[in-house]
Formats: sequence, C-alpha cells, structure tokens
Amino acid sequence: MLFGLAASFRPISADPVDDYLLRVARQQDFPGLAVGVIRDGKLLKARGYGLASVEHNVSATPTTIFDLASLTKPFVAEAVLLLFQDGKLSLDDPLKKHVPEVPDAWSGVTIRHLLTHTSGIPDYLNEMGRNFPHDTATGEFLKAISGESLAFKSGEKWSYSNTGYVLLAMAVSKVSGQPYQEFLAHRLFRPLGMEDTRADSADAVVLNRATGYVSSPDGLRNGTYLKHLMMNHGDRGLISSVLDLVKWDGSLDGNKILTDETRQLMWTKVRLNGGGTAGYGLGWFIGEADGRPFVRHPGGSPGTATVFTRFPKDGLTVILLANRGQAALQGADIGVARHYVPRLRRAVVPVSPADLTAATGYYNIFGGQILRVTSGDGFLEVEGAGFGGRFVPLASNRFAAEGPDHELLLPSVVGNSTGPTMKFDGEETTLCRLGPLVRDLRPQVDPAPALTLRLGATLAALGRGLRDGDDLAGIAPRTRSDFSNNPVGEVSGVESIAFLASLAVPDGAIRRHDTAVTQVIYVEGATGNGQRTLMLSLDSDDRLADVDVLSD
Repeated sequence: MLFGLAASFRPISADPVDDYLLRVARQQDFPGLAVGVIRDGKLLKARGYGLASVEHNVSATPTTIFDLASLTKPFVAEAVLLLFQDGKLSLDDPLKKHVPEVPDAWSGVTIRHLLTHTSGIPDYLNEMGRNFPHDTATGEFLKAISGESLAFKSGEKWSYSNTGYVLLAMAVSKVSGQPYQEFLAHRLFRPLGMEDTRADSADAVVLNRATGYVSSPDGLRNGTYLKHLMMNHGDRGLISSVLDLVKWDGSLDGNKILTDETRQLMWTKVRLNGGGTAGYGLGWFIGEADGRPFVRHPGGSPGTATVFTRFPKDGLTVILLANRGQAALQGADIGVARHYVPRLRRAVVPVSPADLTAATGYYNIFGGQILRVTSGDGFLEVEGAGFGGRFVPLASNRFAAEGPDHELLLPSVVGNSTGPTMKFDGEETTLCRLGPLVRDLRPQVDPAPALTLRLGATLAALGRGLRDGDDLAGIAPRTRSDFSNNPVGEVSGVESIAFLASLAVPDGAIRRHDTAVTQVIYVEGATGNGQRTLMLSLDSDDRLADVDVLSD
C-alpha cells in the first residue's frame, strides 16, 4: 500500500511521461521518484514525484540525493579505466599483482574478469549468504571470504558478483594510493562539479537526502537502520542526485574523461572463453529494446531503486532514482524512452472488451508464483512474480508491457490454442491459467463439504503454527516440512472457510513445494477482521500443497 501517499501522486501536468511515471510510482509503491531525461546533450526533463521524506512531508525533486546502490559499479569501473589510461594497470593484470593479499586460488583472476563479472569468485551476498557492517575494513572482508573456491574457471561464465567490485575498489585504492571514493572525487566528481555525489554514510547529515523505505505488511518502514548492516565499498556506497548524474552523463561523450577507445572497450560485450558473449561490458549491462541498443546499470538495496540508461544510437539518456527497496526500475527506463524514440513506440491496436475480459484471471508462472491479470480501458494490468504494470494490445491475444521488453501471449479468441506464454528479456516461459478473477467466479455447489471442513482446520493450524498433535494428514509432506517452523502469514487469523469454486489443473502444469498440483479451490476465509479470499492448491490426494491470498 502507498501509506496514504495517493495525494502526493496526483496528476501534475498533461505530459504523458508524467502520467506514465505516476503509474509506475503507484504500481511499485514508491514514496518518491526523480527522473532526468537528456537528448543529444540537452536536458529535456528533470522532475520529482511524491515524497523524499514521508515523515516530514518533503517532496522529491531533481536535487534530492538518493542512495545509488549498485549504480556505484560503473563509477568503480570508470576509476579502473582512468588508471588504465594513466598506464598504471592493465585490464589483463592479475588481481594478485595489485592486491597481493588475495588467496593463491584466485591467482588466475584478472582485472578484466572482475569488471565483467566473469571471475568465478562467488557473490558474498547471494552465493555466500554473507553481509558485513558498513564500517568493515576491507582487510577484514578479504580475510573472511578468502577461503572461498572459484565457482567456475575465470572467463568461462558470467555471474554477477558484488565481491568482484569490492575487490576492484581495493585495487583502485592500492594503485592510486587513495581511498577509491577520494580518487573518484579528485578525478571525476570535483572536475565535473558533481557536488551532490559522495560516499554514503548512514550517520552523516546530508542536505536533501531522501529517506529510504522498505515495505512491510503494515505499510512502509524506515530502512535507514539497515545501512549499518551493509558494507559500502565498491559494490555500492555512493549517493547522488538526478542533476549530478546529468553532469556525469555529459562526460560520457567525447574525450572529457575517457577516450573514445576506452569507452568502446567499456561498452563492448564480454567474450567468454568458449567464444560466446554475455550482456555485460566493463561495469555496464549491454542490451537492446525493440532493436534499439542501450547500456545501463540498475541499483537496488533496502530503501532505494535506481537505473541509469543510455541509448547511444538515439542520443538519449534516462535517469530514474527512487526511495523504496524491494522494487526495480529496469523497464521503467524503457517506458520513458518510448515517449522520446519513435522506433521504440508500440504499434497499439484496439481490441474488444470481450478480448480483454477473456485474458483476465490468475496464472501460474515459474512453477510456484502467481500472475494476476486485470483489464482496464483498452489494456491489461499484470502484477506478480516480478512483473507489473500496464500491458497494451499489439493484437487480440498479444499484449506488450509499456516499459520493459515483456510480452504476454494468450490463446487466440479465434481458435489458436498455443500458449499462454510470457516473453521477457530474451526468454520465454509457459503459463498455466489457474482460473478467473474472484469477481468473475461463477458460484458452484460445494462437491465435498467434508474436504472443505478438513481444509479449514488445516489452514487454522498453519495460521497459528503447527503443533505436536495436529492432524497433518491433509498437508503434502514437503509443504508440511516447509511450513513447520513458523505461522503462515497468509492464513493467520482464518477461523473458517467457505467454498467458492474448484478448477482442475492440467497434468504436470504446476508444482508447489515440490508437489504436483491437480486442482485449485477458491475459498472465502473468515477472520476477526473480515473476509480473505484464498486459493488452495491440492495434490491428487486432496492434500494442501500451497495457499495464496487473492485480491482483485
């Protein structure tokens, strides 16, 4: 929920970019959002939406300072490339040449491997499952992780590694003789007049700093305290504003900071040992949308979401900064660009209300997640599983996201039975339609009242937390194991259930908690605070495999 922020996101102009970004802010529950758009070196748009501080009712503006999170990485890469241009290091130098403390097992790892995420050194966050307080010394960090083996031979694969960029920042400090943030300030920030860009600190008083928020079942929570638990050294650790990043964007053309040759290296896809490539260069993701190439880097951590994207053939740059974690802005950058680059615009066609209604409902995706598809005035709204936002019709059964390169393809109303599928980021996955929206359900007579009664008791037990002596025969074994330690929030407080409808699931189409699902049942759960509509996934023995809360 938006924590009462609807008034701060009211329409503010007739600009369709404003309308689009207001939708993005609502869909992703951003308290505040700032945008910058540059075309051929000219600033076309710089604007803030919503609140930089909910507590103090302070509006977000283009001068609001946000945590960049992983948008720090292109700056670390630029520091390395400046030292490369200075002749102080080679991209093919072993890391150990500049940071001799690294273990011998990493002796084959080069600076280039680290820049391109092909080193094989595991990511300390996702693969090692570690985190370090923000004041952790780099030597302590290195000592803590130096026992890790390479996940693969350097150069063989691409795998995003925050660890690699911490090590690069260490290399910059060693080679330059300065802390890497000071090196960047001396060589980049001060020459460009980037007065808002600096090293982050949870304790420092920073004028115009946005408060970072995270979501909870009760609404927004202040996420600032989490910064004390997070290391800020190369993988993240910088703060900046839209207007400062506009200055940086101006330096990425010509020979102001990096030479043409160096930028060409930076924005060329890495070539793997086997001859293939990965969509990453030296500190930048490299891709395309509808055939138009882009380079970008996103960032995300508790309390922030960022993205900086350049469309080099179109002379366009889009900057988006927001102050809520658990969200992503990749895709919204493409959505903004579509308003400025005609070749990116969708060829939207009108479709009938019947076609839109036929597309609505709940869909299973990625094995165990749910997409909710609702309809609006000539479009679909898709939410869940990392997707979100308006999908516009390109045909009666083909809908495309306003922003990201995502498409929803559904069985045609004229008889084509293929699909449904979701296309995204060059991949395609099959969907399974679970059933209609709750408001479109046709009432059914309960075919098995005894089963409904048993399921109600099972949900009540899950809601309060399983206990010794509970009848667990109605729960699939893996589900029972996965839900054994804590109460299940989705059904907390459910006292009884009433049957609404049941639908069969195609064989093998869905697995939940490693259990094949053969039917889903819609029920209305009664709690002390009102009703809650639930979808229960059952196996062939009518045992509960999973439960989801539905809301139209």
